[in-house]
Amino acid sequence: MAWDKLVEHGYTSLTMEMVASAALTSRSVLARRWTSKAALVMAAIKYQLSRQPPQVSDQGDVRVELLEYLQRLGNFAPIFATVNACCRTTCFARPSLRRKRSGGR
Repeated sequence: MAWDKLVEHGYTSLTMEMVASAALTSRSVLARRWTSKAALVMAAIKYQLSRQPPQVSDQGDVRVELLEYLQRLGNFAPIFATVNACCRTTCFARPSLRRKRSGGR
């Protein structure tokens, strides 16, 4: 739900209430798990990345494997666009979130 609303409305317009309504729950239920919109968005991005791994299994045909790999990379376009938009916001410029994005560095 959060991912769909994020793609549809963008980070700036997204609200916890919007996600809660789409999930048929309340904002307070979301707030128990995600303390901020940024945390919810990070969880949605991580989930999308886990659903679409870029690895391709060995199929014995390099052309088929390459085409599948390129297709999978194409599936990442909305994820990359969303991450890019989120990174430009002031919320994601906070040092603690910057460390999360960079794996703690």
